[in-house]
Amino acid sequence: MFIDEAYVEFADTSLTGLVKEYDNLIVGRTFSKAFGLAGMRMGYAVVPEWIAREYMKVMTPFSMDVLSTAGGIAALKDKEHLKKSIEIVKSGRVQLRDGLRELCKIYPSDANFILVDVSPHSAKEVSESLLKKGIIVRDCTSFRGAGRSLIRISVGTMLQNEKVIEAFSEIL
Repeated sequence: MFIDEAYVEFADTSLTGLVKEYDNLIVGRTFSKAFGLAGMRMGYAVVPEWIAREYMKVMTPFSMDVLSTAGGIAALKDKEHLKKSIEIVKSGRVQLRDGLRELCKIYPSDANFILVDVSPHSAKEVSESLLKKGIIVRDCTSFRGAGRSLIRISVGTMLQNEKVIEAFSEIL
């Protein structure tokens, strides 16, 4: 079994403790989100010891390049940057939630984005209107089972979030 904890730094809970209870569980994490190293495609997993041993048998000797390794080490050492990134996302989620709650349904989030339902409008219609205002959001219509009215909004800076809220109030 695999649990994806790509957004765990923005959440208040983690499931890594379950690795001790289940010998077939892998919890995957990434440096792409909170650490801001998406382009490096770097991550790690919390696994039972037997899985780690088996993985080490088949792992290629140079699975990461020197630049990615240096970037990962630097990111792990820069605890202040990580803390600030997490704070910006958590406060930005609240800002977006509070600013949009009168305009559309907002789903709870522990990630660096929020999911909103813009019905009776379509996600395509709202996304295109936002794009004309220079705001890029994710139309979730292509997500299986998501329907036609869900939009994913990445948390930005306070100013960027305010622009999103203002644009939504003009559109909806």
